[in-house]
Amino acid sequence: MKRRLLSICLMCILVLSGCGKGETEEQDIQIPAEPENTKYKMEELILPDFFSAQEEEHEFEYEEEKDALFDGFVSDLQGKPAVYASSFTLEEEEYLADIARWTLKENKDWKEDHLCQNSLSEFLNLKYEQEHWTRFTLDQFRRGDDGSLYGIFCYYIEGKSEVDGEMVEMVTQHFSILQMDEENDQVFETPLPDFSYSMQKYVFGVGATSLERKFTDYHVFEDGKMLFLYNESGGESGKIIDGETGEVLNDLGNFISGRRRFAFGESEIIIFSNEDKKFRVLGIPELEEDNVFGTQLGEDVIGKDWFFYTNPDTWELYICNETGVYSVLSYLDSDEVRSLTGDTDITSLSERSDGEEGSKEGASAEGPGDGRSQAGNAGSVKKAGGIVDFFVESEDSIYICLREMNGDGFDDESYRIVHYEKEEK
Repeated sequence: MKRRLLSICLMCILVLSGCGKGETEEQDIQIPAEPENTKYKMEELILPDFFSAQEEEHEFEYEEEKDALFDGFVSDLQGKPAVYASSFTLEEEEYLADIARWTLKENKDWKEDHLCQNSLSEFLNLKYEQEHWTRFTLDQFRRGDDGSLYGIFCYYIEGKSEVDGEMVEMVTQHFSILQMDEENDQVFETPLPDFSYSMQKYVFGVGATSLERKFTDYHVFEDGKMLFLYNESGGESGKIIDGETGEVLNDLGNFISGRRRFAFGESEIIIFSNEDKKFRVLGIPELEEDNVFGTQLGEDVIGKDWFFYTNPDTWELYICNETGVYSVLSYLDSDEVRSLTGDTDITSLSERSDGEEGSKEGASAEGPGDGRSQAGNAGSVKKAGGIVDFFVESEDSIYICLREMNGDGFDDESYRIVHYEKEEK
């Protein structure tokens, strides 16, 4: 009986071991996905009327006041594209001031709000009692890493000083940075004495203050330190400032030749080097090179004028020129740059046709920003004055602002926005 049971067990083992012979073993084969061809539809927008920059609408005593009308997109508190401008009136020797914010709504219309009316007016009146300036500006608005809105306050004081044994009239340009609490109507000032600049008021018989010192760019980090960049001796220089005292903590010196645009990371500065056609990531404050990217971009792309946008929440970096918009995979540890608009017609970034039949979608017969007819220019191609700034709300929604020449010079210019929205498939 035991032998019969043993024999049955052995037969079962042989049968089971033979099962499955000759059958092909299944494999988990993954077919690589086709790369997604993203296309964007284009829509022409205009800036609010305040930024139309037409001479008959705005009276400018100094050229920098005109330039300050629009100096770039700034995200609002919800991360939506917005533009900011300061507004001042003088009534019975009292300043009334505010910060105007225009936020782009879902229907592509602008929502206008006025901020810091009490605090900014109070600040200006108190400051004027102390300094007695001849004029001032408040512009170059930026969103700091701490979420606050910042702007550069510049004022001019006239006086006399001895030059070569003779008393001459001088103008001194002073700077402060203002931190503005949009929700609670508060303004905080940090003077920047290290950037004060003086020169003779009348130069070669011309009665104008030809001061040209302005910051190329600046950035406020989350720890409160501030990086200011300015053009000096044919190149860009930088200084890191204590956000509370205005004291210079680090002088970066003249670290790159020529005028540049910049992007800012969590503790890095990103630049494009014209010398070797590469994007370089430099750690702050040592300026040691942390990474290089974009080396695979072709000559027809890399040599154009570049603009930058960094998402302050995710540290995603985007770059843009007239060839399109590109996403940088990881600016700290990758060389890869991906084209977002490669399958989209982006010729509108360099030129457009006005009033011509069959013109590209989005071209308008009216002058952007001023609402005046351009019928006299029907069929003509208007060269854009170049990209001014761009804003990436998401990879599905990109805004690019252009300055456009309506005449022979800068006295007749306007702004237009090209909005690229991802097409649904």
